[in-house]
Amino acid sequence: MIPELVSVFENDDINKFETRLEVLEDKTNSTNEKTVYVGKYPLLPFRDGMRGTFGGEFIAQGILAAWQSIPSDDFTPHSLHAYFLKAGSIESPTRWEILKINDGRNFINRLVKAYQVHTNQLVYSFQISFTKNNDFHKREETYQQQLANGDTKIRSIPFQTGSLPGPMYYKYKDSLDDLPLIEHTHEHVQHIVPPEFFKETNLIDLNDLGNKQFGLFCRMTDDLSLAKNPIRTKFAQVGFLSDSLYLASIVHALGLSLAEEKDLFRVSLDHSLYFHDFNFDPTDWLYLDYRFEKVGNDRCLVHARFFTIQGKLFATVTQEALLFLNKRLTDHATAAHERFHKSDSTTLARL
Repeated sequence: MIPELVSVFENDDINKFETRLEVLEDKTNSTNEKTVYVGKYPLLPFRDGMRGTFGGEFIAQGILAAWQSIPSDDFTPHSLHAYFLKAGSIESPTRWEILKINDGRNFINRLVKAYQVHTNQLVYSFQISFTKNNDFHKREETYQQQLANGDTKIRSIPFQTGSLPGPMYYKYKDSLDDLPLIEHTHEHVQHIVPPEFFKETNLIDLNDLGNKQFGLFCRMTDDLSLAKNPIRTKFAQVGFLSDSLYLASIVHALGLSLAEEKDLFRVSLDHSLYFHDFNFDPTDWLYLDYRFEKVGNDRCLVHARFFTIQGKLFATVTQEALLFLNKRLTDHATAAHERFHKSDSTTLARL
């Protein structure tokens, strides 16, 4: 642990997540074209001793830095599209250079570059969009008021559709208290991983892997009521969660227990995150389901969806990572695939 962060993690009267990701404006280097912020503390790896900054740290602090440049409190994040360029370091904080792209009536856009202070190296970049009126509950209230007032020129009607969570959600959502949880990433995050993830699979169809949904439950541990700005903190927390754990479960998708993930090398390359609605609480259990859309050429593309515990979709993630699978894992997956098709052929022959 970085010495200057010890007092933060030992203080139970603050939101630790918000406090350690705080950014301060560097007015000396800010200009009319860009606003510069510097993190109060260095960003951290996924675990102490690991190389490089955890991607969720870049995403979360980047959201907070970009948000500080927004002139109105009416806007919240709508989407971001990011590239992880270099491994970050605990040796210095991150400097955020925020370029104003557009300030519209309903959308505001920023281009963000993150530099490691002690090396002046560009380590992360993204473009982020903020929008007004991303709260469906408020839209409904406004619409009903307009109808009551006899408004005949209503432009925005609160209509929505959305996909449903995968099968693991329905199987375990009512029994989460009976399942073991994992706490990690400097005690910010808790996950409940279905027990199926810790079992080996002898039969898999690699041709169908991209269509198969996996799922787990997650939440942030930091008390939002202690945050100075709970709204900004909760969006940053989902950004943090959006880069956490699910990629490791590729070992389960390929037939081995999740316990084998220690032998897996993966690092995020790029990341897109969409917030569909304002109404979520990352300190309550969330359901995250995902598909490994494509694995090949040392890359893995994942499409993930965040649901509230009530089953409402509120955020979507697409991420590609550099992935190196060891031979034991690929041999296991290939053998399980061959057994699947052999057993399938045998069944058809009997019919």
